Amino acid sequence: MSYLAQAKLNEDSYIIDRLKACAAQERIPSVHEWVMANLWELTAQPGWAEAYAQALAGEKITDPAAWAGAIGADPDIITDAMILAAVKAVNEPETPSV
Repeated sequence: MSYLAQAKLNEDSYIIDRLKACAAQERIPSVHEWVMANLWELTAQPGWAEAYAQALAGEKITDPAAWAGAIGADPDIITDAMILAAVKAVNEPETPSV
């Protein structure tokens, strides 16, 4: 995992919008505030940064300021299933068994 990939992932407006859409479907109140408050935890799920970094590695970078483009819009990189699992994991954390 690259910290740069993780940081870019958190700035990806497509990822943020997809997380909001999922949270809304899961009926989480105050969707925007909830996603933004939990963004780092949501995007730090296993496999996310690695998938994002792999996609970044395949891009030809001509403008570092534009790096990451529309990777977050591609459901083959961060899948809807990954997003749903992240939203559920953060919204309903496991309770320790007694």
